[in-house]
Amino acid sequence: MAAGFTQPSFDAIELRVEPEYFSPNDDGIQDQTFFSPILHSQKDVTRWQLIVRKTTGKKIWKTTGAGFSALIKWDGRNNKGRVVPDGDYQGTIRVWGGGLKISSPERLLVIDTEPPEVYVAVSTTVLDNTLLDGDYLTFNPEFVDDSPIDRWQLQILDLTGRTVYVHWSTGPVQEIFWDGKDPSTGVLVPQGSYRCALQAWDMAGNESVPSFLDISVTLTAKEMLKQALEQISVHETSLGLIVPLDAAYLFDNNLKKPELTEQGKELLREVSLLVNAYPFADIRLDGYSYHGRMSSKDRHLSSLFAWRVYSFLVKQGNVKPSRLHVKGRGRHAMFDRRAVELEVIKNGVEVRLEGLEEW
Repeated sequence: MAAGFTQPSFDAIELRVEPEYFSPNDDGIQDQTFFSPILHSQKDVTRWQLIVRKTTGKKIWKTTGAGFSALIKWDGRNNKGRVVPDGDYQGTIRVWGGGLKISSPERLLVIDTEPPEVYVAVSTTVLDNTLLDGDYLTFNPEFVDDSPIDRWQLQILDLTGRTVYVHWSTGPVQEIFWDGKDPSTGVLVPQGSYRCALQAWDMAGNESVPSFLDISVTLTAKEMLKQALEQISVHETSLGLIVPLDAAYLFDNNLKKPELTEQGKELLREVSLLVNAYPFADIRLDGYSYHGRMSSKDRHLSSLFAWRVYSFLVKQGNVKPSRLHVKGRGRHAMFDRRAVELEVIKNGVEVRLEGLEEW
């Protein structure tokens, strides 16, 4: 006998069940379960018998086989081919062989074909200026089911069906707090109506019907942004909202390859908040430069300025690239820009939120 190997002092068998909860309703999700016998013996098995009973002791299903089976499937039907009712069941396996006759302890399994019932309540259905004082919505989810809940989620959608917030969990039910912001941007969602949907999936694979409730946001982006925007200036014009960003604060002194300074990054974080507060506005990034003697060099440098800002807004500000229109203007603004009284920045980038004459 090899060193370190201990011969079992007795014969035993155990039975594993996976999954313990299943739903034989032909929906393609956990419609069956599998029994895995684990034999602790050196003796050969010549035949086996698996029996499933109600917890009351009534026999529901029996199957047999020769030799030893490592995996036995059950589709939740009795020996007459009918799906058995929902409830608790027990499985046990018995094996025979030369000098061998043992049974496993009973293992519990549950059939549940009923989906969870879900309910959700909220502290208030209106998000208003109390958010400025640190208030938030409190959602209270509730689940009713014969099986444990496997996972659940609360989703908040705008009227176009776009998800603005989602809380997903495999843990126990708990209160959910929402401050009205889109987590991807850190900005308050736009004014309007929103639909909240709570849904759950149980351990047997059943999916609930969603529970809905409607809320509304009345706080404006401007009211929220007043507290957040400390370094940038927002100008209301006939062409839209314009934010001038001076290159002296945005970039270092390397005119061949300008890089953002820490102050520049702080400025662009505020720009990101502003831009994301108006998710349907197109954004123009116009770069300007008046450094060299040749206008072609200024066009090149102004383009570098604008594309550096673009890169930050997309990569760190979570602004969608499709919203941004980038152009290095060199020394001269477009004709329509000259009609605005606001002076064009000489060196730097102008961010324009088009179509918004006020914020």
